Amino acid sequence: MQDKETRKVDLIKQIEDRKKELTEIERGSFRLNSLIIQKGEGEQITLRKEIESIRGEISRCISTIELAENEINDIESQKRKAFLDVDAVQGKIKEFDATLKEETQRYGTIKAEVNDKDAQLLVVKSKIAEVDARFAETRDKLSGAKLGLETLKNEKK
Repeated sequence: MQDKETRKVDLIKQIEDRKKELTEIERGSFRLNSLIIQKGEGEQITLRKEIESIRGEISRCISTIELAENEINDIESQKRKAFLDVDAVQGKIKEFDATLKEETQRYGTIKAEVNDKDAQLLVVKSKIAEVDARFAETRDKLSGAKLGLETLKNEKK
């Protein structure tokens, strides 16, 4: 972008320089026309050749100016397009930021829910361990009672 701005400034300076040259050449042409009127035929031919040479130079200067102006217009167009692209990218960044914020909040909510479920799971596991311990105790008592009952059966026989 900076290169294009530098190029634009250079082209504008070139146009100004060419316009100054053109003005000087036109002044010279005007003086030569005045001299033609004052000079003789031989000198008039020489002056006409000089005038044609100057006209060719003027034509080249005009072409250079037109090319530089076209290039400036192209640079301006590219600059406008770049600004539009930057605006579009900034819009997308804002959208992504909003989406990121929403997803971050959603993540926080889900994480809190998972933590709650983990706490509930620990409570359930604790209750299962208590029930398991009571079951084992009851089973042991039952086994003891069963053993006692068999012993009594065997004694009766």
